[in-house]
Amino acid sequence: MASAAHRVLITASMHLVERGLIPDFVVHFVIRFIVASRAAALGKRSQAEADKYKLGQEAILIIKNQQHRPCQVSQCESHELSAEYYHLVLGKQFKDSCCLFPDAKLPLDDAEDSMLELTCQRAQLRDSQRVLDLGCSWGSLSLYIAAKYPLSHVTAICSNMAQKLFVSQQCRQRGLANVQVMTANHDAFGDSTQYDRVLAVERLGDPQSYTATLQQIGSWLKADGRCFAQVVCHQHCSYFLQETAIDCWMLPHMQPGSTLPSMNLLEHFQDAVVLEKQWYINGQNYSKTVKAWLRHHDKQRKAILCLLQESYGAGESHKLYAKQRLAYMIQCELFRCAGGTEWGVGHYLFCNGKS
Repeated sequence: MASAAHRVLITASMHLVERGLIPDFVVHFVIRFIVASRAAALGKRSQAEADKYKLGQEAILIIKNQQHRPCQVSQCESHELSAEYYHLVLGKQFKDSCCLFPDAKLPLDDAEDSMLELTCQRAQLRDSQRVLDLGCSWGSLSLYIAAKYPLSHVTAICSNMAQKLFVSQQCRQRGLANVQVMTANHDAFGDSTQYDRVLAVERLGDPQSYTATLQQIGSWLKADGRCFAQVVCHQHCSYFLQETAIDCWMLPHMQPGSTLPSMNLLEHFQDAVVLEKQWYINGQNYSKTVKAWLRHHDKQRKAILCLLQESYGAGESHKLYAKQRLAYMIQCELFRCAGGTEWGVGHYLFCNGKS
């Protein structure tokens, strides 16, 4: 009963937020309280189950539980946003994942470059390599690699036609002839080509499919090839995403019932590939990234409302604008929790397990 009453209260509050009737400082305060409560609960679980979740049992238990816990259809509505929207909100590289802020006052454009450069370094990229970018989204990494390493060949996998058209247009505008742009889901991408590097930036999918995904990646790697992955994670615990605003909008492409991995979960999936190195990126970098997107979202309010109205009609445009604002606010507060030490980003470098 209490849980049902809580959901009703949250739903009513959401309607008020969507209509702009609750000030931002109040919304941030409430989100911080909810996030802190979630972090405290996960901390207790981490301590209480420390012995149970070691020596690989964490991965085994998650996969076994997932067999009896299918992903649900999310009740948190999501809407496709156009390339024009991302052109207004993202930085110059169109990077829609975590950026790096070595200086807290660094502009978003420079923070995009910082993370792209760090990715190249950690993936051990160099010229004349054949590179596969799984789920390249709006092409930030593929385009950056193609320009930085002109003798390399990049295969960029987009998840929809809008992304493919956008990335292809960017290649033409930038004079990049060393990028092949394709549309496919990475789990359905059939290719016998052997690659020097396979890159999966926030595109590994649910941990339930890690075994199959990493086996597929291993089959694409040359004997001395490497796979670099970037994964949104919790520092200590893997846990099931729930039907809440916090979970729905933290990772909008994941469904309730799927699993958010812990930083160390990938250590237990080393059959086809072998983990060589891993790094934790403090969550405050993601918080600053999303905060910059929110500033652009607010600055471009009029233009964004016009785009939303064209796609979804006048009746939905203001509601969707407010929902996207709320998603950014939730992500901002979640990743800055405990100084960025609860939720953040994991970087992983794998070698071919058959090498």
